[in-house]
Amino acid sequence: MNIVFKNAIAQLFTYGIRAISDFVIVVLIGRLAGVSNLGIYSFAITFSLAARFMLDLGFGMYLVREIAKNKNNVNKYIGNTIFVLLFVSPVLILLIYAFLYTTILDSIKINAVILCVLGMIFMAISSTLQTAFHAFQKMQYQTLVIFIQEFSFLLGSFVVLFFKFDFIIIFFIYLFSRLLSMICAFIVYNYKIVVFNFNFDNKFIPVLLKEVSPFVIQLIFTTIYARSAIIFISYLLDDLSVGLFEVGMAFTLKGIIISQIISKSLFPKLSQLHKESNLIEFDNLCKKLLNITNVISIPICVILFIYSSEIIGLFFSDSEFSKSIILIKIMSIALFFKLFALPIADILTTSNKQELRTIIVSMGAFVNLCSLYFLIPYMGIKGAAFSMLITEFFMFVLMILFSSKIIRFYSIKSLLIGFVNIFIPILFLVLINVRSLFALLGFLLFYFAMLLATKTIEKDFLKKMITDTKYI
Repeated sequence: MNIVFKNAIAQLFTYGIRAISDFVIVVLIGRLAGVSNLGIYSFAITFSLAARFMLDLGFGMYLVREIAKNKNNVNKYIGNTIFVLLFVSPVLILLIYAFLYTTILDSIKINAVILCVLGMIFMAISSTLQTAFHAFQKMQYQTLVIFIQEFSFLLGSFVVLFFKFDFIIIFFIYLFSRLLSMICAFIVYNYKIVVFNFNFDNKFIPVLLKEVSPFVIQLIFTTIYARSAIIFISYLLDDLSVGLFEVGMAFTLKGIIISQIISKSLFPKLSQLHKESNLIEFDNLCKKLLNITNVISIPICVILFIYSSEIIGLFFSDSEFSKSIILIKIMSIALFFKLFALPIADILTTSNKQELRTIIVSMGAFVNLCSLYFLIPYMGIKGAAFSMLITEFFMFVLMILFSSKIIRFYSIKSLLIGFVNIFIPILFLVLINVRSLFALLGFLLFYFAMLLATKTIEKDFLKKMITDTKYI
């Protein structure tokens, strides 16, 4: 498990860097440029992320899985994938520009989206190269690339905001940081994986596209359910509402990185065990994955719900941001379901059952669109938050139902134990009725004691963690 632990640490830094960057830029824009400009930024990023999902075509998870099984063919997979990306990109830009031109009057928004989409094209190529780092279980190189990318973006954005330059310059910096990411990924790939060879194969590409087709459908529906709320709010409400919703998202649902760190670090190992038909070890590792996710996610969601007012007050002085408090409370519950569902979804993928994952995501997208359509006109941005909660709960239930009998049983058992573990710590916070740092520490101590009492974690848990760090 030492290599797994090492990968987990690398993923912790990678996703941590992304999360910090996403969070810091939201706070910087909110404090230095206002909620409305934050709304413009959120809309542009959301639209470009939707384009990124389409551009990826589901290659990411597929490439990691297949390269992990056939490392000698890494150039074949990477080279042909990049060729497809380069072919699709111009068409995607034209389609997006045509859509924006016919639906949006604000030229700043249009320019911002186009710049972000161009950045996403560079990012898609960079991410394709980074799948090799995952497959070879050298995830520290991905961490390096992401650090350079996000540091350059944050530094440039801070200068623009602090000296009050035109807000549109932030999007040029975004484009530059993604170009830099692509260049760095190419350099690392050449020196640490294998010398890059474009390796165009007109016979292999149709096979590649056929294999990723379930992922393509899944990503299209993922785009709809994950990012459509911002689009709905932008068109039905205003930039101010988009900015407030982005704040709620920044403090809650973007916490999905917790599950991503854990799940993605185990993904190559799970794929290898499944390929070798080592089902006993595969099931044991799946159980550990779900258990760790459960132990970490429950207290985080509880803290976000209870301390939402203090969190907003800590980062934003403008009273306008207080409207995000209720959004954080609602979406912190949604976050719990999202955190627990992701590992199950990745287990389905490693088991070559991505078609089940596609069905779940497509149904979730339908539920999300319907709830957004009906709730936002009547409830405003709170309707969008409730829509996210409804969607995540719906998909969470389906993930459990569609998983194998072993995983289904262990998921339910783990959840029940998790609720028992958190009951007394929550009761402690309710009884003292104090929202201080000491109360938070008391809550965490009670929770850790309950984990030991129910044997959710063993007494030598910390000792094992310290031992594992010696191999990093």
